[in-house]
Amino acid sequence: MNENIIYAKGRNGELQLQDNLLRIIRKGTIAVMSQGFKGTKEILIESISSIQFKEPSFLTVGFIKFIFLGSQESKGNLLRDSSDENSVMFTKKHLSE
Repeated sequence: MNENIIYAKGRNGELQLQDNLLRIIRKGTIAVMSQGFKGTKEILIESISSIQFKEPSFLTVGFIKFIFLGSQESKGNLLRDSSDENSVMFTKKHLSE
């Protein structure tokens, strides 16, 4: 099994970056409320075509979203982004952890 290069915990999921793979793991109440019971999603690094990143502010959460061939991209709406299966939301607190 590959070791994690990067591990990050967000509000509605966790990210694990390995050599050739990105895992989005859904755990916790907020993850279930925004994503349902989707479980773990694995994305090959080579298939990622772009990454969108929004810093959290005092009033809003931030997110990181991965776009790849065949993914459905939601645009310009935080509510849609929060339920996007290819994104993880985070707060300023998560950035410091």
